[in-house]
Amino acid sequence: MEDMRYPRWLPYPSSWFKAFVSFLFVIPLKYIVQFTGESLLVVFGAESVARYWLFEFLLITLVFVPIVVFSYIHCFLWGKFTKAVKWLPNFDSWLEGAANWLISVVSFGLCFYILVRFASNNVYYSHYFTKYGSSLNGQLAWFISSVFIVTAAYLYQLKRFVKESLSISKKH
Repeated sequence: MEDMRYPRWLPYPSSWFKAFVSFLFVIPLKYIVQFTGESLLVVFGAESVARYWLFEFLLITLVFVPIVVFSYIHCFLWGKFTKAVKWLPNFDSWLEGAANWLISVVSFGLCFYILVRFASNNVYYSHYFTKYGSSLNGQLAWFISSVFIVTAAYLYQLKRFVKESLSISKKH
């Protein structure tokens, strides 16, 4: 019987699982960004004085909270807490949390880039989207979700390959 291997170009099931878990976590962040995104106009607007407390809130909400949550998700799924304090994730989980946050940011960046490229190339589409944007929300949400999950799965696969190559190079 032939040796049946999983193709290297297709993300492993663990990469798809991690991408889906990170997508489920990022869904609530959409509402936070939507709420605070309108506040950015107040912070950086020409008519108002910059309010640093709001910028700090955005920074904490969009950077530190996701890293902490991803670290705890990693600890919960793979059981890697520190021995000294049972509820605190270990260093590897914090690194995984930071890597997961970076993968989410890159995935959303790619989603945004693709949307901007499609909208700016087709003037009629961008006019239609601004005029009838509410009717496209379902289609747009599916598109963004699909691009995010596929991109995140490939980035998790890339992270896995980098880890494997580093561990192989350390052994030799």
